[in-house]
Amino acid sequence: MKHCVILLLSLLPLAANALCQSSTLMATYEIERQHGTQPPTLDTLVLVRHGDNVLHIHPNAGLSEGFHRTATGAIQVIRHFDQHQRSIEYAPNEKVHGRQEADWSLRYQLISNDLLNHLPVNETQGQGCERQQIRQRVTDSERTTLHWQPEQQRMSALSVVRENYRERWTLKAVSTDAQAIQQAFEQRLGYQTTDYADIGDDHTDPFLLRMVNLGFIEAGASGFYNADGKALEGHHQH
Repeated sequence: MKHCVILLLSLLPLAANALCQSSTLMATYEIERQHGTQPPTLDTLVLVRHGDNVLHIHPNAGLSEGFHRTATGAIQVIRHFDQHQRSIEYAPNEKVHGRQEADWSLRYQLISNDLLNHLPVNETQGQGCERQQIRQRVTDSERTTLHWQPEQQRMSALSVVRENYRERWTLKAVSTDAQAIQQAFEQRLGYQTTDYADIGDDHTDPFLLRMVNLGFIEAGASGFYNADGKALEGHHQH
């Protein structure tokens, strides 16, 4: 099943000035998190998408995760260890850390349509492709504020505030450069790939043994682990 993720990267015919281009982009987000009175932590996530193929790149950790939506609507996951140029590929609809991927909107735009439907629009700014909605929900335990660009299916800012926790996503850069987007996918297609189902059959591969020891195939916050074996926090999934 090597590389059965079919990446339809017919990027060259894309019109450079396509109206409200949303299906092909590279968006870089800065994520700030703070627990209680602890110092805030900063992270970066790069969202890359082209049609039914999506990448979530964590450059600080040297890790990324690919998602492919098949013709039947199933979601296939492939995890890339960029520092090692290795990938682990899952079958479509296979459970990853005990959970089956079922929400394409969450992976495609980093925020689920379900959450969008529960965030009333308080204000609208701009028009056309740059139209932006300010959506907000306030409960006794949480305040969520989202700056959402519906025509481009992307968020420009997200703030979540709870009693002892704060999280803020800020869009730092956006590109629709076809060559850069294609390169992001093709780079990872060149990695050595192992089927998830075959991991237990190989007891000699140092990389696979290390991933097992770090808990890669066990439940974790996001399935990503840094070089020290600490779990990285997952995406916002309300």
